[in-house]
Amino acid sequence: MQDAELLLPCNVVLRGTAEGTEVSVADPGALVEMAGEDLDGVAGEARERLSRVVARLRG
Repeated sequence: MQDAELLLPCNVVLRGTAEGTEVSVADPGALVEMAGEDLDGVAGEARERLSRVVARLRG
């Protein structure tokens, strides 16, 4: 499984590729579901913030 590191406590992984750096971000909603907690609001806010970061990295 290539993205197994996304299941670790870090929710952002940087990986060097031939083209540069690949950034992988875990979906906070999926992490909350796995934890079985009722934190949908927090997960949604985290997802929005991480999406903005990824968009800025893409340029």
